[in-house]
Amino acid sequence: MNRFYELVLIDRIKKLEEKNKRLKIEIKEHKKQNPVFVDNGNHEECMKLWNRIEELEEENENLKFQHEKMAEKIRELRKFKNEAVKRVVSAEKN
Repeated sequence: MNRFYELVLIDRIKKLEEKNKRLKIEIKEHKKQNPVFVDNGNHEECMKLWNRIEELEEENENLKFQHEKMAEKIRELRKFKNEAVKRVVSAEKN
């Protein structure tokens, strides 16, 4: 059961990393298309784009945080598994 849970977490991390990459690309595209916002009468559109960039950057940070939490959970599961294996080996020796 723990191995299954570990695999699920690893899969989730991979998906988060893929989403993170997509968000980074989208942020770069927004910045590339609008490197410097000059007041050309389209201030409202510029503000929408900046807000979207900020949302993407915030989502990216949230994904990094989730990734770190899942990586920590995987480390805990591996530690638990290793301790369980040691107990089984010790019990078999006795």
